[in-house]
Amino acid sequence: MQLDEVELFALNQLFNAHGSPDESVQAFHYAVQQRCITAAGFFSIIKCLHPSAHIQPRQEISKSFSHPQLKKGGMFVCWVEPDMTLCLEGTAAHRNWPVALVPQALQASVEGQR
Repeated sequence: MQLDEVELFALNQLFNAHGSPDESVQAFHYAVQQRCITAAGFFSIIKCLHPSAHIQPRQEISKSFSHPQLKKGGMFVCWVEPDMTLCLEGTAAHRNWPVALVPQALQASVEGQR
């Protein structure tokens, strides 16, 4: 599966220290192996197909962010396994994760739970 715009946004937030889109975080460099909804957001397992200097094995990185639908904000967390598999999680600080920030492939299941 291809990266969703939410996953791409999260990876850019996490691995792009300068705030502008970088060649290292391009959608074609990744393949999504699995996505799921969690109690506080979503979780994706992503294979890095073209390693870059920005993403190193055995690395954990997190970043808080704000969104109009998250009054207390949210956080993206990513663990990089030795085989360059990325475990990406999006979580809300104190309320439900907004559907607008769920990868599109999972949005129907979120809306069906309500």
